[in-house]
Amino acid sequence: DDFLVWLNSLEDTRDLHAIELAAIAHYKFVYIHPFIDGNGRTGRLLMNLILMRSGFPPVIIKKSDRLAYYSYLDQANDGD
Repeated sequence: DDFLVWLNSLEDTRDLHAIELAAIAHYKFVYIHPFIDGNGRTGRLLMNLILMRSGFPPVIIKKSDRLAYYSYLDQANDGD
């Protein structure tokens, strides 16, 4: 519930650029891990929904970039 309140409060404002909002929303969603399975896919879908609603193309994470993607999530989790 807190996540949705946060997301809805920012989505209709100019507090964050759409790219920042998409990245932070993706990270927060993956971090809270609300489901047993599919959190990463759902988080990426949410990120792309935010981007596409603002006129940006979707982010596609190639299989060859998957390890780097996980590494960046770990860095974000560590506060970097």
